[in-house]
Amino acid sequence: MVVGTENSLQLYRIENDLAVSAPLEIHRFSSVMKSTALSRHGTIAVATENRIVTLWDINSGDCVAKLSHDWGVEAVFFSPDGQTLVTASSDEVISIWRCDRS
Repeated sequence: MVVGTENSLQLYRIENDLAVSAPLEIHRFSSVMKSTALSRHGTIAVATENRIVTLWDINSGDCVAKLSHDWGVEAVFFSPDGQTLVTASSDEVISIWRCDRS
């Protein structure tokens, strides 16, 4: 389970007996997180006020990409197949990104 607080992305492991691990902080952002989305392939997209969408592999905890906008990003969404990421920014621009997971 991935949880975002105001500016921290944290990973919790849920065991078979439903015990929840202590949080592992994946990243602390310099600005407030506005939106998150999780793909079926284990990639989480995090939109922040600083105009950046950061993509993280939740299995490794690695940052796999940074996508920039001209304005702050308000919303992110993965398509059901996880191949497309849609982002919406404060300047009313919607961007469609092709996710190439090999």
